[in-house]
Amino acid sequence: MNCTLKTDGAVVLRKCLSDTDLASIDSTLAKEWKAFSVDSPYTDSCAEFAQKNPKIVSEIYDRVADLPEAISLAKSRPIKDFVLNSLGQEAKIYTKVPLRIDVPLETKELAVWHQDDFYVQGAPNEVIAWIPLQDTPMQMGALSVMKGSHLKGKLDHNFQWGKKFMPSGAYDLPIQIVEMIRGDILFFDSFLLHTSNINFSKNIRYSLQIRFTSKQLGRPSSIMGELNEF
Repeated sequence: MNCTLKTDGAVVLRKCLSDTDLASIDSTLAKEWKAFSVDSPYTDSCAEFAQKNPKIVSEIYDRVADLPEAISLAKSRPIKDFVLNSLGQEAKIYTKVPLRIDVPLETKELAVWHQDDFYVQGAPNEVIAWIPLQDTPMQMGALSVMKGSHLKGKLDHNFQWGKKFMPSGAYDLPIQIVEMIRGDILFFDSFLLHTSNINFSKNIRYSLQIRFTSKQLGRPSSIMGELNEF
């Protein structure tokens, strides 16, 4: 496994995806918003429209989930090399790939502190690639991670907030806000404690979460779709 991922539970690969790599996903998003006379997904006018029309946001979210383009992106050289190095040659891609649409100041779908393993229920030590589709500084809802927390193993998510669950009594390690630019990838262990932050900007924060597993680790998730080969 990648040494930094093994010790810290998270690592950022900087500037390893190009605009060409992300172009097909950009195009899909643009097509969805254009149906509602919104010129670009990445403008403040799109965010203003989204704030006023949450049902349309939900409709678009459902339509852009599990895009074949996301699976193609998962097979790109920098991602493939990192995952195979981390999980071994038997690594696979889950076909369920959410494309989050985080509207400014929206908290209904805000992720709270959690381990992905709690929701995904897959094999131990799976790997997630979190990919922002735009520059994502702190004010745009950059993720926070607690490096080293994956070494605690599976935690009991014993506190409930609405439909969200989080562990209590597990926050004794330093927390880092991971600011990123378009083209960066954050890889993290499925046991790593992490959270989204509120998007205080004037634009939507778009992000992909691509998950990887290996049968060598144990039983893959039964709720994350089929397994796709590299």
